[in-house]
Amino acid sequence: DTGGSVRQPASFCGILGMKPTYGAVSRYGVIPMAESFDQVGPFAKTTVDMALICDVVYGKDIKDNTTYNSKLTGFFDDLSTDIRGLKVGVFDQSHYDLVDGEVKQKQDKLLKILEKLGAKIVKIDVPSLRYSVEAYKILSSAEATTNLARFDGIQGTHKSQDYNGLQELYKKSRTEGFATEVKNRIMFGNFVLDKENYNNYYLKALNVKKSMENEFLEVFKKCDIIISPTSTKKVPSFDTKEDKGTDYFTICANLVGIPALSIPCSFDSTGMPIGMQIMADKMQDKLLLNVSIAIEKQTGFNI
Repeated sequence: DTGGSVRQPASFCGILGMKPTYGAVSRYGVIPMAESFDQVGPFAKTTVDMALICDVVYGKDIKDNTTYNSKLTGFFDDLSTDIRGLKVGVFDQSHYDLVDGEVKQKQDKLLKILEKLGAKIVKIDVPSLRYSVEAYKILSSAEATTNLARFDGIQGTHKSQDYNGLQELYKKSRTEGFATEVKNRIMFGNFVLDKENYNNYYLKALNVKKSMENEFLEVFKKCDIIISPTSTKKVPSFDTKEDKGTDYFTICANLVGIPALSIPCSFDSTGMPIGMQIMADKMQDKLLLNVSIAIEKQTGFNI
């Protein structure tokens, strides 16, 4: 999950998908795309299943130096449906311009259920969220350019069988081995890292990331969790071209390194799943599962 690639599919498939706090789960064995964003996250059908998986995968791994010793254990043992007094943050209405009407309706129903369970709804705003998609694309592409430079056809990667000289081996191996989307990100990453573009793109994106980190620190002084749609749109058909902005609400969790969980919330008018996202402050991963189990016990994820 670099910008939502666990949570978005989970939402579209009617299951749970978890993006842990950055550094809480090992990435050993994963081909890195953007190392400051990438996180390994599990899928599950129920909150109990998710808690059992988290008890296994969370923790320090000496083979991944971004992981750390934490107190994130006992997910299953600490599951609780009592969320009375929980403060639930909801983004300002200005962030919902791209959100489908049915998706927004599901969120509103979920908020009423949370209030019924004793939670309090708090309005919040993260101004830099409006620039998160652009900042993410710049920073992740820049990191991908560096990380994927190691795939040169020499060792442990795809190697072209038809080449003449070292430079042609590099070129043909990368041309054959990388898909179109990967090539696009590499080219864009090189563009933003070019010395003539660095200040105008890369540094500005870093500033957005820093601003967002500071804004979320302030937000979590006002609320315990944040509720949002996982995807701004309903499930796309297989022949739909890329729909810009579907990951508007998922990218921010990767930018600031906080945990986020997509939970199923019933279906739209065509019978396709809709998911909602729960976010919390760093190291509050267990809180996400407590909110999830409370919702699941109350509704059966049929909202």
